[in-house]
Amino acid sequence: MRVEHTFIAWEDRMNLEIVGKDVTPSEALRTRIEQKLAKFETRLGQKLQVRIALAQDGDAFNCHAHFNAAKHSFDADGTGADLIKAADEALAKIDRQVTKALHKAEADRKPAQSIRANTPEVPNPQA
Repeated sequence: MRVEHTFIAWEDRMNLEIVGKDVTPSEALRTRIEQKLAKFETRLGQKLQVRIALAQDGDAFNCHAHFNAAKHSFDADGTGADLIKAADEALAKIDRQVTKALHKAEADRKPAQSIRANTPEVPNPQA
């Protein structure tokens, strides 16, 4: 039998949906996830709509995180011995994706050219 627990936080800042299949997410886990996602929200500068799916697969726990922001889709999966480790792994992967997305514009810029490279050579009048 599959039991599904859903928690939705409609706060001033972010819309967070935590879905647990065969597991019940604790208040401590929810708070930890909210704190980490608040950092992403600050870095991206916009309100996030996040979906976190938690599940138990045998002895391991799985966490899947997904949200769209800054013209990108951020998706990550984490697996661990407990829910907190699984969530931390997924959010660490999201953190790397957010960092890469924010610095992508810098990497795509053309390198600056030297002003001296484009100036014509002036003949020396004393020579």
